[in-house]
Amino acid sequence: MKKTVALTCLSLTLVAWLPSPASAIDFGKIGFSLDKKKAYYGVAMFNPNYKTTAKDHRSTGLLGRLGYDISKHLAVEAHVAATIGGESVVDKTQGEMQMSNLYGAFLRANTQFSMGRIYLLGGYVHGTRVIKSLQNSFEDDDSNKAFGFGAEITDDGMFGIALDWIQYFDNRNYAVEAWNLGIVSRF
Repeated sequence: MKKTVALTCLSLTLVAWLPSPASAIDFGKIGFSLDKKKAYYGVAMFNPNYKTTAKDHRSTGLLGRLGYDISKHLAVEAHVAATIGGESVVDKTQGEMQMSNLYGAFLRANTQFSMGRIYLLGGYVHGTRVIKSLQNSFEDDDSNKAFGFGAEITDDGMFGIALDWIQYFDNRNYAVEAWNLGIVSRF
């Protein structure tokens, strides 16, 4: 619980300190322009649940997102996530499993309303999982299709809170899904 509170505070602090990329870079000088409020970035608490047939394993980390609204109802979005620590295991004989890092590219179907938007995500992810037991430890890379849904709530269209659920992996031996809660800033 302490780790979750610390990560949430860290996420809020990072976004408050980050300058708006649009104000930091004069895109006009390099022949590139962004339409106002179409690009966005965010930071979220990443809490993946790694499910096997024997047990569920949870870890905690941070997720970064960067996206661009192609149209009113379609966006492209990239995710980068890393876990900060593994779970605390009571029964060490069961071993530990967690997602070490994750990279993904998504298409996002949006429906906007006055106080935000709801959305569906579909894309492709690549990640590294870490498996630890009493005898050994190893890492394994995996890639898979991913999908999810979420909502952004905002009062001014520039800064908001996002909550989403994403199924990152669903293989024969395991599945990884996560609820992500964070903040989003549009520029």
